[in-house]
Amino acid sequence: MATKLPPLNICVRIRQFYRLLTSSNKNEAAIARRKLEKLLAKHGLEWADIPSVLDELEKHPKTRTNRTASSPPSDSPPPDPNAPQVNVLDLVARLIELHFAMEPHERIAVALWDLHTYVFGRFIHARARQPVERLDWLAGRPAGA
Repeated sequence: MATKLPPLNICVRIRQFYRLLTSSNKNEAAIARRKLEKLLAKHGLEWADIPSVLDELEKHPKTRTNRTASSPPSDSPPPDPNAPQVNVLDLVARLIELHFAMEPHERIAVALWDLHTYVFGRFIHARARQPVERLDWLAGRPAGA
């Protein structure tokens, strides 16, 4: 992982290309991937450095993505450590349990799949296997059966 990030304008370009990776236009996504790989290599960065680049952009008021009038000032107090912690998987599984008739093992598989589809575009390595193969595996069937 690189210790020094490139200038802010380069970080903005990295973020733009990274966002285009999930484009529904396959050609646009492929071009964005090539440009992103070239830009990362030019500045001595790796794919693992992208979260650091995105975090750095969020620190600057001009490049922050959540710039709204209602967002709290940066000197706001930290969140309460005694606040209840929510396990998102348990929450989704409970909602599925309330609204669908399923066996417990089916419910957890659907909850995991639902959460996976929510974060699918954020992680490049999530695309390693085809979705149908994953569902076959979860159902206990041989792939493609």
